[in-house]
Amino acid sequence: PIAAFLTDPLLLALSDEGREFDGLQRIALAAKKRDFVMAPEWDIESFALSPDKKRIVIVVNEDGYSKLSIHELSADASLG
Repeated sequence: PIAAFLTDPLLLALSDEGREFDGLQRIALAAKKRDFVMAPEWDIESFALSPDKKRIVIVVNEDGYSKLSIHELSADASLG
């Protein structure tokens, strides 16, 4: 997906805001704040949350190759 709700009102989305490449941005809708939780020097192609929303799979396009990584995800969307 391009965006997914982690909790209400916390959203994860792909964005290139202020960057050359797409990164994973955390958007706190109620606080009207956003920041990048993952901002590699390559484009993030996609991501998916586990059904329990405790893990996230991220696909990064590194020099034309899709690299898959799995991370623990905290309630505030920090990657572990």
